Amino acid sequence: MALEALFNVTQQSAERKLIPEHILRYKAFIKPAFYDTDMSAWIESIWYPDRQRKDRYSRRTYSNWTTDQLWGVLALSTFDRKSAWQTYMSLKSREFYDPESGLWNYGRHEELGWNRTKNIYVQQIGILSEALFNKDSAQRIFERLQIQADLLGERLPQLDIIIKALFDKHLAKSEYESLPKTNDPLKHYTEADSVSCTVELIGILADAVFNPEIARNRFEALKQTPLYDKDRGLWFRWMRANTAGEKMFAPDVCDVDDQFLSIIIEYIFSQV
Repeated sequence: MALEALFNVTQQSAERKLIPEHILRYKAFIKPAFYDTDMSAWIESIWYPDRQRKDRYSRRTYSNWTTDQLWGVLALSTFDRKSAWQTYMSLKSREFYDPESGLWNYGRHEELGWNRTKNIYVQQIGILSEALFNKDSAQRIFERLQIQADLLGERLPQLDIIIKALFDKHLAKSEYESLPKTNDPLKHYTEADSVSCTVELIGILADAVFNPEIARNRFEALKQTPLYDKDRGLWFRWMRANTAGEKMFAPDVCDVDDQFLSIIIEYIFSQV
């Protein structure tokens, strides 16, 4: 099963099998561009005022969202499990995490400070991160959240399926098969009114759990859209039709969570 490549991997096999360019991209560009050393945390996004100048970018926001930190743990675990564990435990000791409720806070806004609201999407990624190191604990958290009604936001069905696949593969597969599918992902992307990079990459991650071939096809199709900058190896936040509805374009904003999702997906592909 493809998911086991991420959650049942040893430190040695991860370093041996990971495609080298993933590590290089993480160390040579993603960390220098997105990591805030003053906060010891990932920032949300960067942007390119001139797309032709590949070496010139600006930090668009210094907000440190919990989702970005947790996706960072999952990406780091693909090649350095020990550092991922240390980072995860450090996050739990900071204001990203609420030890009294056992839930993750939303994160820190660069101007408004810490936001301690509890969002279900943040908890979903928290469960995946917990499962890297303690599946039993992750399952208990997941079961508790199934009946907890005071969380903000909506669940992403694809993330629930990925989580359930860790504990109940048959149930997860049944739910996965009920999701809408497309036989022509590139056509789907180019004809849509708008496309969120994060939503599409999470969908591809769910595909990779049960059908790596479909996941690969969707991933390669997404790379053919303006969402992906093949020269930099970076993903942009979203794309939509222009005012005339003639062409898809992507604003020059790159979010760190999309870069992490890409690393996780490509790592899983390298293992199956």
